[in-house]
Amino acid sequence: MEQKLFHDRLALDATYFYNRFYDLIVTLGGSLSQLGLFQTGNIANSRARGAEFAAKLRPARWVFVTGWYTRLKSEILSLNGSANLAPAPFQVGQELLRRPADSGALVATLPAAKLPRT
Repeated sequence: MEQKLFHDRLALDATYFYNRFYDLIVTLGGSLSQLGLFQTGNIANSRARGAEFAAKLRPARWVFVTGWYTRLKSEILSLNGSANLAPAPFQVGQELLRRPADSGALVATLPAAKLPRT
């Protein structure tokens, strides 16, 4: 969703997302080997959901400022055919690796001609 304000000098964006991850292959060893006929299995049970927010501001012709923020909730779900089991060393409900819960950035763009010279 996007909303432009003040004669297009300000634009606000909001996005909701929900992803189910499939084809996450894990090795089934120990007590998990009973879940399938093979040594590996497709957990097919993790998800990520959240929202992204952005603002674009152009206070003057020569300056443009953009900022965005993402809130993410990710989790590992139970293996197919199991009750509350996840492959070691993971646990059901644990966040997915390398996916921060909060992230964001702020960028300002100025043309070189408008910067002070030394």
